[in-house]
Parts: sequence; C-alpha cells; structure tokens
Amino acid sequence: MTVGCTRHAGVERTPERKPPSIEEVERVAAAIEPRYRVLVVLAAWSGLRWGELAALSRQRIDRLHGVIQVEESMIQRCTAQTRGRAPIEARPSRNPKRN
Repeated sequence: MTVGCTRHAGVERTPERKPPSIEEVERVAAAIEPRYRVLVVLAAWSGLRWGELAALSRQRIDRLHGVIQVEESMIQRCTAQTRGRAPIEARPSRNPKRN
C-alpha cells in the first residue's frame, strides 16, 4: 500500500484543538460506513496515534478486561527514491508499554 508523502510532514505546528464532544463523535460515527464506526470512537477516546490505530488487530483487543495492547505502529518512509509516494509498513511501537 502506498500513500502520498510530503517531504516536511509534521514540521508545521498547528494550534491546539478543542476535543470533540460526545455528541460530535457520535454524529461522525453514525455518518460513515459501519465498518469504520469503531475506529472513529476508538480514535476519539483512546488517545492512540493514527499509526497505532492503523496497525491494530482484533487479537490485540481484550474486550473482557477493557485492554488494548499497542505493539505496532504503521509508519511511512519518505525518501528521494519514493518521489512523493511511500510504502506504509508495520513497525514495533515506539512506546510498547502503552497498554
């Protein structure tokens, strides 16, 4: 899988954003394709980074105990050779103790 890549991605700083309300999260989740609804809710309330959410698998979610094991993160490497397109790959998470 490849996605667009910006050479200086992440350098620009944006002002802090107000977190969405419960109602706003529910509206977004209800408005999208059903298979992505859990992703929206999990992203809103878990504090996980996008790469951690993208790498998450069902085996890492313990619904009985309410625990998510974050052991991988999807990363994107930008190089001159990729010419603005970079492969996305799973790598060990930078903070494996975030359970």
